[in-house]
Amino acid sequence: MRIATDVGELTIRSDDPNATVIVSQAGKEIKQLQVKNGEESYRLWVGNYDLTVKGNASVTIVPQTVEIERGGLKKAEVVEPVAARQNQVVSDGQAQVRSLEPKVQQLMA
Repeated sequence: MRIATDVGELTIRSDDPNATVIVSQAGKEIKQLQVKNGEESYRLWVGNYDLTVKGNASVTIVPQTVEIERGGLKKAEVVEPVAARQNQVVSDGQAQVRSLEPKVQQLMA
């Protein structure tokens, strides 16, 4: 015999082992979820929820809102914003160019 309840599942993935996701409903904090092992799953009552990452302004969660359906599964992921990733690539690229400049000057001499 199986008893169906009005719950669904939310799976959150994160590369940050210290990520804490705040789950809110109608502006009220419902739960704080700690994502420790790369991916964690949580059971939530059916409804609409807002998701935010606590205490780390360098990351966000996608999507920021989810609708949990009875017996359903929703997924979210903690990620760096695109602008932050683009700045990191530009910064890394500039560092690589600077490290090659002395070698290029040697070859041209």
